[in-house]
Amino acid sequence: EVWLNGVFLGKHIGGYTGFSYNITKAIRYNQNNELVVRVDNRFDYDIPPHTADYNFAGGIYRQVYLQSTNKSNIVQTKCTTPKVSHKNAAIHIATKINNINGTKIVTNLVNAYNEIIESWVQSITPQQQQIVIQDTIR
Repeated sequence: EVWLNGVFLGKHIGGYTGFSYNITKAIRYNQNNELVVRVDNRFDYDIPPHTADYNFAGGIYRQVYLQSTNKSNIVQTKCTTPKVSHKNAAIHIATKINNINGTKIVTNLVNAYNEIIESWVQSITPQQQQIVIQDTIR
């Protein structure tokens, strides 16, 4: 769980994936700020891994950093292939965006040789927070 200046930013489950929060509404510019992070290392069967060949340790043991971005930015892109066969593959690409209005986003799928094998162009509408591509690649 993460707070900035008493404002709850969010809760991240599990310790093996990165995460981020938009702190724009909570930060105090040109003043001291207080960042509070609460971690919990108690065993929870709903949060993998359940066993491992190493000791589980609590607390924060990886890099933590503050990343400054432009007001308009791409927050995160996740790509999955929910169905794959020898003939084709279904692809799902979800991209979270902030304050990108009246423009177009180009998403390129490249192969191991950095060649574009598929490309999608999407117009962004005001207040849109995510773009989603669902397609079948042959």
